Amino acid sequence: MKKFPLKALVMTTLSIGLLGIGLKMVGAAGSASLSLNPSSGSHDINTTFSVTVYENSGAETVNAVEADLSYDVSKLQFVSIDTSGSAFDIGAVATGGSGSVTIQRGKIGSLTGSQTVGVVTFKALVGSGSTAINFANSSQILRSSDNVNIWNSVTTGGSYTLTTPAAAPPAGSGSSSSSGSASKTSTSTSVAKTQSAPSGAPVASAQTQQANPAAPVPTSRTVSNGSGYLVSIKVTDKDGKPVSNATVTLTGKTATSDSSGMATFTDVSPGIHEVTVKSDKGQVKGDVTVASDQPIAQYQQFTLKVKPARSWLLLVEIGVGVLIVVTLIAFIVKGVRGNKPPTFKVNEPPKDLDKIMPSAPPAQVIQPTQVSSPAVSQSAGGGVIDPTHPS
Repeated sequence: MKKFPLKALVMTTLSIGLLGIGLKMVGAAGSASLSLNPSSGSHDINTTFSVTVYENSGAETVNAVEADLSYDVSKLQFVSIDTSGSAFDIGAVATGGSGSVTIQRGKIGSLTGSQTVGVVTFKALVGSGSTAINFANSSQILRSSDNVNIWNSVTTGGSYTLTTPAAAPPAGSGSSSSSGSASKTSTSTSVAKTQSAPSGAPVASAQTQQANPAAPVPTSRTVSNGSGYLVSIKVTDKDGKPVSNATVTLTGKTATSDSSGMATFTDVSPGIHEVTVKSDKGQVKGDVTVASDQPIAQYQQFTLKVKPARSWLLLVEIGVGVLIVVTLIAFIVKGVRGNKPPTFKVNEPPKDLDKIMPSAPPAQVIQPTQVSSPAVSQSAGGGVIDPTHPS
């Protein structure tokens, strides 16, 4: 893949409104650094090993990085690049071969502190001597506030010893002095060799442990007599997915996990340390053991899986809420039924009518008044005699 200028990445990203970074500022001095982890190790011929590229801007906010690596093609062969665990979520270039590797990444928003850029895998082509993997001068780290390259221009990456596996001693010769010497040489080579990280691993560390709060841990605690070690804590949810913005506390030191779930610590003494994790996904507490037989410049990685908090209480609260709603509905239904108006059938007088309508007062019987009339007499001849009329 052709190398894509970081300037073009910046302008393209700006045009779609995703990333507010500016033009490359050549030669700008800064304090941000690039590093490889592990920075040393011993690898047999025809075996592969991986190194993780980190950028560390300290308190400065950054949103773009270009890590350019150089290597000796007569001793190493480029194999692959994995950016799945990168804290920079916009990718432009990830290519390698012919003695150089280029990783260009951007970030929507900004990042601070130590962040993963990508993982590069190489293959050892020879079985003797040593070889270096360094950063090229074209590397850069852009500050988000003014788009200035704040890389400190330190090109030192890592130095690696290339070896040939010792031949196994012939059967039945374990008692001879020469065989004993060969056996000791083989053992020494095995111990000195740093185990290669699998291709595509998000972090290439010498030691990866699963912190288990329920597992028994040693009771003794040791105190460092010299410089401390580098420790990274990976926080995941119950499904193993990274948890970002988790607050991780390691024996008095506090860090926040990045988008890949990683929280890093420096100057950690060897021995047992209590780790507490709190996040919106849950929390967990456990002990981790920092080994004293690992290189100081090499991260020792541990994984902690958070557990959802108060799940039982949430179920109780939901149950109480449902019970209250059901009770209210029952009262409402009962009230509606109690005020139901009466119904009548056609041509049928309603029942209990006296309860519905007030009773009418009993009808009063009016007696007719007798009026006195003038006496009327009837003559013998049948005529009517009017007393008022003179005869």
